[in-house]
Amino acid sequence: MNYRDFTSDFDFNQDYFEIIHLVGEKRYLEILNGIRKKLNAKRYVTPAEDLLFFLELGLFNIEINRVRSSSKKARILPLWHEASDLVIGLGQTLRKLSPGARERLKGQFIGGLRKGGLRPLHHELRTANRLCRLGADVRFNDLETGTGVDFITIQSQQEWEVEAKSISIFTGQRISPLDADKCFDYIRRKTRGLSDRSRTPIIDIVVPKALSMCGADLLKIARSCTEVCQSGIKKILDNGVSISLSETLTDDKLENFKKDYINSTFRERMYIYIPPDRPNLIVRLKSLSPPKFFQRLTATISDSAKTQFTGARPGVIVVNIEHISSDFFQSLTPSAGSQVLASLANAVFRSHKRAHIRQLIFTGGASQKQLGIRQYSTNNMCVFNSPMESNWPNALFPGGHVRSSSQFSDR
Repeated sequence: MNYRDFTSDFDFNQDYFEIIHLVGEKRYLEILNGIRKKLNAKRYVTPAEDLLFFLELGLFNIEINRVRSSSKKARILPLWHEASDLVIGLGQTLRKLSPGARERLKGQFIGGLRKGGLRPLHHELRTANRLCRLGADVRFNDLETGTGVDFITIQSQQEWEVEAKSISIFTGQRISPLDADKCFDYIRRKTRGLSDRSRTPIIDIVVPKALSMCGADLLKIARSCTEVCQSGIKKILDNGVSISLSETLTDDKLENFKKDYINSTFRERMYIYIPPDRPNLIVRLKSLSPPKFFQRLTATISDSAKTQFTGARPGVIVVNIEHISSDFFQSLTPSAGSQVLASLANAVFRSHKRAHIRQLIFTGGASQKQLGIRQYSTNNMCVFNSPMESNWPNALFPGGHVRSSSQFSDR
């Protein structure tokens, strides 16, 4: 199948209604309204929720914009470029699938929409688009057969197996986004009395391992935040949780802090709570227990190479790191002088049991680009080629880093 090089307003509206017809307009709107009501029931939205529900909120805004327009037609919204890109990919893909594959895709889309989990599907569609840009013929193997890798693609008469994997940056953290959200809700309700307009205190909460979700423990943390703000004296609770005043921010420093808080979340492996409007305090929450994100990522790649590929064709695994900023993704790449992603690639390529994996690709950090009058949504990509010798072509995607290593294992 092939994807368009350019999407007009007419094309986008056609793609959008392809989705509506698949799900059913009434059911689609009920799901979107359910997400909106769930978030609106709260007085604030945490940074984690902004990231987790960004695609779903984008689809909701596309629908609201359509309903309010005089033409009642869906339009691409630059502010919600990821959701617009999802619509474009999904609408085009649906027209090319068999009835059985359409039903499988329908299940994936509805399930992801209900649970805030559309990013794996979006990544799969982005990967299909990238393969088409290489001039390859793409077949949705998993949707058509229900098993195996996502794609069988042919380029220059060579068949390749391609699997698109997606993993959240929050994977392997001892504190989940939802747990942090619950803690922040307790703090919000118990610190309303703080109203010093001359300063904004930053409170650091550090837990030894996982965060206790016991209501009594969360209440102690919330009340202690108020005490520490007023006294400036660090508190250590019975369960080892420490609460301390880090610093206070003037208005000019507060604005700079707000601009950088997302990158700080990724760099420092912490959750940050900033109340809306003029905050009376800022809370940073983290665990002393090291995150296991990269161990989980390596295990995901290894399991995919073992269970989803046949080994009869050269393989490519494309891993998307969800909920990550473009700047933070770039900081992990060799071009930034980092060996983080390169070390992961080395660990994958080192085993003879994964000799069929010829390329490992990492993506992440979505952004909107402009080429002439054309705007499009994309993300960063870092490509690694296997150093193992093979009779197969070495690369499907161009521009890969080659990790030279003579030490291979049978693991």
